[in-house]
Amino acid sequence: MSGPREFEGRVVLVTGGGGACIGGPTALRFAQEGASVVICDLHERRNREMAERIRKETGASVLDFHLDIAERGKVEAMLAETEKKLGGVDVLVCNAAENKLGKIVSYEMRDWDRTIDVSLSANFFLARRVLPGMVARKRGNIVNISSVAGWIGNPNEKVMFLASDRRAGFITGEALNVSGGWYMRP
Repeated sequence: MSGPREFEGRVVLVTGGGGACIGGPTALRFAQEGASVVICDLHERRNREMAERIRKETGASVLDFHLDIAERGKVEAMLAETEKKLGGVDVLVCNAAENKLGKIVSYEMRDWDRTIDVSLSANFFLARRVLPGMVARKRGNIVNISSVAGWIGNPNEKVMFLASDRRAGFITGEALNVSGGWYMRP
């Protein structure tokens, strides 16, 4: 690409970044716009392959982490390595989610816990962790990728509905609160 690139010199973290539908193409586009990219995904092979593709197609700096974003110790290690090698996260794309279909009356509590842990709590933890740096730099964005289940409420996706809807509203609202009400933009 020629000419100025919008995210030159920025660090972008995409959760679920190995996926071919949303995460991977999002990370690739940020790299095409000059960003250094960090991707993490539960699926090791697809994450590694996406990182290799981004490097090959863009020449961008790419860090890839095979991890479960619900494991906070691993997330902390990922963020520490990212900050050491690339700097603080300027854009966080909360894309990772987990969805177990089922009706509430037969839904297992372990499935509820897992969906909430991955789709809501882990993304809250990441936002909470990167927001102070964004505020200190007076720039940054948090992008919440939400499931259509958050809008239409499929009878078999009630837990995903709750997690998607609450994630987008809560994290965005808190980012505005922490930033003093100003809209953060790189």
